[in-house]
Amino acid sequence: MAEYLSSLDDFRLSAIAREMAPVPDVLAWFQQHGRLFRHVALTATPLSAAPASAAWVMSRFGWWIRSFHVVPSPREGKQIPVYDRSKEDFLRWWSRIDILVDDNSLNISSAQALGLKVVLMPRPWNRAQSTLSETLNTLTGLA
Repeated sequence: MAEYLSSLDDFRLSAIAREMAPVPDVLAWFQQHGRLFRHVALTATPLSAAPASAAWVMSRFGWWIRSFHVVPSPREGKQIPVYDRSKEDFLRWWSRIDILVDDNSLNISSAQALGLKVVLMPRPWNRAQSTLSETLNTLTGLA
């Protein structure tokens, strides 16, 4: 597991990741509907990758996303202050979120338990039943 996380962190800090384009349909959705919501980016990434993640998000979606938050994912040998152990902890503390869009089913379940509206973003690693287009339409309907 440590080897996998290390390779993932290396990718997050790579030139390839820095130059990666957004998913075209997602960018088009923001361009058309982004003004209907107040957006917050919430990521679970190690602190070492947080600046690169924030720069990527803000350079591509900063027109709509005005706030970037990180719940640091733990890494062996890295001791940092823990304010939140999960996105659920952050959402409970923040208490201003109406809808969570996430690609992790556990985060979706946790947010539902807090009473939030949720949208599971379809990705190869989850069991979302909707297509990306259907998911974005569902999100628009929540405005």
